[in-house]
Amino acid sequence: MTKPTLFTFWAGRASPYQTLCIASWVAHGYDVVVYTADTDIKVPPGARQRPAEDVLDLGGHIHRYKNGFGAGSPSLHSNLFRYRLVERGDWWLDTDVVMLRSDLPETDFFLARQVNKNSLGIGIMRLPAQSPVIRDAIREVEAVIDKAEWGQTGPDLITRLVEKYGLAHKVYDRRTAYEIDYTEAIKLFDPDARREVEDRVASSLFVHLWNEIWNAIGFPQDLGPPEGSYLDGLVERFGSRGMFPARIPFASVRTWWDNREHRVRLARELREARSQAAPSPSFSFSYSYRTGAQG
Repeated sequence: MTKPTLFTFWAGRASPYQTLCIASWVAHGYDVVVYTADTDIKVPPGARQRPAEDVLDLGGHIHRYKNGFGAGSPSLHSNLFRYRLVERGDWWLDTDVVMLRSDLPETDFFLARQVNKNSLGIGIMRLPAQSPVIRDAIREVEAVIDKAEWGQTGPDLITRLVEKYGLAHKVYDRRTAYEIDYTEAIKLFDPDARREVEDRVASSLFVHLWNEIWNAIGFPQDLGPPEGSYLDGLVERFGSRGMFPARIPFASVRTWWDNREHRVRLARELREARSQAAPSPSFSFSYSYRTGAQG
């Protein structure tokens, strides 16, 4: 049976890690098409580049989140773009997804649960052409595109619509694609956690690298992963160590991760404190004037 074509979208400068992910799809024998608005982007050998306008023509405009987590990220645009592609019945993969095996299921429906069983991942998707789930998703994204918040147009939306149309029974187990959750993405960098990660994804089709978390902690994606880490193994398998001029020690990644955790905790405590605070006192002033009074 002919293998299906895999599609994705990329905006901006691609790091070696995006190249690594796409190269893993090609390595498993799949035809790969990368849609982009950037003419100078380099795709790995075996992948094809196509203009993004073929799917979503916005005159070069890229939708980005404006507030909160992910502010400035083109992931908002990617969500609308992916739904336009999936509406055609095609496979969609995010550019921070590594393919571990070549035996994709012969199905027109692929969504997998994340660690939170009430949430579906959208990093890897396929639904039947003209699916009502995707039809509704496109309509809802377009309605909130100027004020959308992270998650609103992605997993939360698709999870709700899959439930609405009674398709939850078709969803794949999290081990298929999201065994390593974004809350433990640091294990991908930790040499001491490599065996644990390898064991947990041994039967997985994919592993999601959670690029937005990397951005949130400030990981410089032009540099290589810590030596001996699970990511290091992926570089050896699908790329080469020559992809990077230098490596980041795990101690630095650990510090960046802890700093983000500290910032998130402080922000949560601040929100809780404000929600519990007594309302600010209100003041009213009145003035009396005497007619004819002289100053």
